[in-house]
Amino acid sequence: MNFNMGVPRPATTVANIWKPGFDIRLLLNLKLSHLVAIQPEYAVALMNGEDPRSKTTYHLNYLSLPLLLRVVVTEKIALLAGPQFDLLIHANKKANGIKTNITHDTEERNISVLAGVELSLPAGFYLDARYVNGFNHVGLGQRSVASEFKWQSFSAGVGLRF
Repeated sequence: MNFNMGVPRPATTVANIWKPGFDIRLLLNLKLSHLVAIQPEYAVALMNGEDPRSKTTYHLNYLSLPLLLRVVVTEKIALLAGPQFDLLIHANKKANGIKTNITHDTEERNISVLAGVELSLPAGFYLDARYVNGFNHVGLGQRSVASEFKWQSFSAGVGLRF
């Protein structure tokens, strides 16, 4: 959660605190040629972040819908790039030991760009690494004290194609 990219920008730089998350995804590979494919994906992503100014942690669950162009570079390496659309499913914050549901007080949509690389392994397995950078501001406290951020994430994963 990059609060430095929010509006209004903070008076002093806010340290970005990277928090681990988790996602599970299904994908479809629609081949345009033997080297190029369109790859729509459906994922449930558990994304976490922290605002160090208020010592508040956030846990946001999204339905993520990347629409990727997959380009095979070598027999084992492919590049991925494209937009990602996220729809908020559920959100919580924890401050001073108190957990609060903030689903209805959080921006419901996020639009990002995704870039990644994939390494094919034997038996249909693969490893991938991805970077996601949010385009729009995600508002927290839309109906209360407003704060905004943009998503930035790096992920690494293991998958199975069949």
